Amino acid sequence: GTAYFWQVRALEPVPSEPATSVFTVMQEPKPAVPAAPSIPLWMIWVIIGILTLLNIAIIVLCLVKRG
Repeated sequence: GTAYFWQVRALEPVPSEPATSVFTVMQEPKPAVPAAPSIPLWMIWVIIGILTLLNIAIIVLCLVKRG
């Protein structure tokens, strides 16, 4: 939305009066970026629970195999 102007004048072969024009530069609209889908809080807790159970199972298996 910024207005600019230009001015030209011929010097050769015959000098002329200056010619002026004004133009406006518009910024191209940015494409909308789709929002990333949010993960429900309950799903985060389910994943944490499953990973905790897997860690416990690995620890138990290591202790059983060792003893």
